[in-house]
Amino acid sequence: MQIDNPTLLGGTSTASLDIAVETITYAGTMAVDAATSNKKYIVLTGNSTISNPTNPVNGRMLMFRLRQDATGSRTITWGSNYRFRGDLILANIVLSTTPAMIDRIAFEYDVTDDRWDAVSFLRVS
Repeated sequence: MQIDNPTLLGGTSTASLDIAVETITYAGTMAVDAATSNKKYIVLTGNSTISNPTNPVNGRMLMFRLRQDATGSRTITWGSNYRFRGDLILANIVLSTTPAMIDRIAFEYDVTDDRWDAVSFLRVS
């Protein structure tokens, strides 16, 4: 959805709001394009790496919805531009192991450091 009313945005530029969830097909290494949608859905059918997103924009949010397959216990390795700090250190980001469970993790892009900072994690089980 395109928002063209600057007064709604508190400024004078046009901004877009992504409302569609993009499905990323499972692979050993999964490519992420921050320009196609800010919501990503992945069914984990094996352990995988989620690569550094292309087309980053300062302040851009990316939310991943990660569903375990019928086997469960799948793990993710994050690309080098994902950053985990504070309460969201990587050791605290442990995905659910139960089959079919969904976890959510969100990141915000920091152009100064060229990093996607983890800003929230919701573990379902």
